[in-house]
Amino acid sequence: MVITSTEKKFLYLYSDNCRMTYSQLGKKIKKSPQNTRYYISTMEKDRILNYNTLVDYSYLGLLMFRVYFKGGFAQGIGPLKEYISKSGYLSSISTISGQYDLSMEFLAKNPSRFNKELKQLVQDYKELSNYDLIINVVTHIFPKSYLLNKTDDIIIGGDRNPLKLSGAEMELLKLLVNEPRIRLTEMARRSQMNIKTVISRLRILQEELILGYKTEFDMNRFGIYKNRITLKLHNINVLTEQNLLKFCVQNPHIITLNKTMGLWDIEIDIETPDMVKFREIFFMIREQFKDIIQSFNYFRIFNTPFRKYVPSSYWSEKEVKL
Repeated sequence: MVITSTEKKFLYLYSDNCRMTYSQLGKKIKKSPQNTRYYISTMEKDRILNYNTLVDYSYLGLLMFRVYFKGGFAQGIGPLKEYISKSGYLSSISTISGQYDLSMEFLAKNPSRFNKELKQLVQDYKELSNYDLIINVVTHIFPKSYLLNKTDDIIIGGDRNPLKLSGAEMELLKLLVNEPRIRLTEMARRSQMNIKTVISRLRILQEELILGYKTEFDMNRFGIYKNRITLKLHNINVLTEQNLLKFCVQNPHIITLNKTMGLWDIEIDIETPDMVKFREIFFMIREQFKDIIQSFNYFRIFNTPFRKYVPSSYWSEKEVKL
């Protein structure tokens, strides 16, 4: 499948900013606002995309735990729909292939709280009793530069001091997390603030906490393969770590780098038009960094139909002071 130049531009621009108006986006891809709206609404009906507000959860005092489930759950996320709607700690879920069937991310304030959630999940779904667990330390998110020119990466996670948010800021954050494309006038109406207050408070949130408004596409529908490489490292130092990050920054097909703790140390997500291109990049990484790679693996990610960077439990935790 060949992606047209218009589709490439659309995917790049809308992936990077889902809050663009139909008029703004249509002007950039040379389509009328009406055609742009129809194009997007068709994808929404076909569930090809989902929206998320990119929040640095570490500023909220949250930790990310990623669980890979293997064996016995090849039927996908269908049986988990009720759990997804009710879970207060689930951040994302992806269907994958290889040695794993599903990947699920959880955001919690501490390992104990996450452990309780995971044990309850396994108790309710016996098929998920076989899993591997890692802790996400920090994430570098890169733009889809294989579609258009590369821009700076976004960094989420790490060692942050939690921010103290006012009640008004919490209200606006909740609106944007639940509805990333909500208009400013609607935010003002629901929060009962005037539009100037909304804009000023939003500006504060966007200084550190809110890092963007993303559209996540099912890239399989456009003939794009998404694979994740996992690396267990040894003999690592600051220079080699910087060189690995530099490699990821410069390669247009690499869209994410996660630093992790657990079975492996690095996760690299790659989008390519075919598996031949992926294997080329995979072997480049293995060759250039063979001195620090102790072991490696990879698997394909098919789709991520659900993602939120702030779990619903955050709003109901007693420790959160509005």
